[in-house]
Amino acid sequence: MKVFKQVIKGLRVKELNYALIIYILICSLIAPLISYAEVTSIEPTTSDKRLAKEGVPHPFFWDVHGSKGEVIHLMGTMHIPDPRWVNLPSSLLKDLDRADAVYGELNLTDKEAMSGQVMKLALLSNGDTLEKLIGPKVYKKLDQYLQTRGQSALFMNGFHPKMAEMTLGLLDAMPLLMSGQPVLDEWLLKRAKKAGKTIGGIETVDEQIAALFAGTLEEAKTSLAFTIDLLMKKEKAGIKPFDALFKAYFSGREEAILSVLEEELKDAPKAQLKAMELLLNARNKVMVKRVIEKIKDAPKKRQVFAFGVAHFVGEEGIVKLLKDKGYTVLRRYAPTQKKLAE
Repeated sequence: MKVFKQVIKGLRVKELNYALIIYILICSLIAPLISYAEVTSIEPTTSDKRLAKEGVPHPFFWDVHGSKGEVIHLMGTMHIPDPRWVNLPSSLLKDLDRADAVYGELNLTDKEAMSGQVMKLALLSNGDTLEKLIGPKVYKKLDQYLQTRGQSALFMNGFHPKMAEMTLGLLDAMPLLMSGQPVLDEWLLKRAKKAGKTIGGIETVDEQIAALFAGTLEEAKTSLAFTIDLLMKKEKAGIKPFDALFKAYFSGREEAILSVLEEELKDAPKAQLKAMELLLNARNKVMVKRVIEKIKDAPKKRQVFAFGVAHFVGEEGIVKLLKDKGYTVLRRYAPTQKKLAE
């Protein structure tokens, strides 16, 4: 944090957006749980009282039972702030209170070291520019899209294509990311740490960065071009990037989450499909292995595992993988059939 404050303080106004977006990306995408080290200093806000009051009626929450009486819980989250996170069902909060430990995707205790790791891959070197790498045609499209957001492609010209793609995906979420509203993962961990529980992560920073930046440069260029076209189509249709995902999450319907993912990848090139395979399915297998290890290491302890909701749903999701390993997994708070029909 100190490094970024010092850098931003010395920047000219034109450079400020560049540094700020890199910092927000690191905080929100690479490290949604970045505040492990100083989690007690962040208080959730309920500035939007109407939304906060709505709460989360159908959270993605599962009970997992092992053959020897082990009990753990799974919770699907989103890494975008929303005031509704602070109003979860009281019975769910009681389960969290009974837990001995809460684990997220990452356990970050050295934010500055993590920032350095991201920067090595995120920013181009040796005189390379994004325009040179992706060519004038795609670069012009990128600039056209960014103009609609009050920016130009110049501020991304030092970005690796993967970083540029991730930045595009978060541009419309910037006001939320800077709002001070709680991120669900962070809120859960803050609450757990304040209660004296064990908190941690089941992936390393290196593993998550490797998944985000996997693939060849050519694949990254193809994937960026696809994302630009997809966002421009959404812009024409008046669709905001996160609208569908928020709607799906708060519906509580697993099939709605899958539908959003399928829609996003409907016409995706092989490069994009390969990237998603590494970001979701490949990581799911590792996550399940480590969840089971934690169960075996502490069979009498009640543990909660809170990851992005997309990791839990579908045939290759964590829920199905745990069932395949012999665990009994039951969803709670799911919408009723009557609710689904509405």
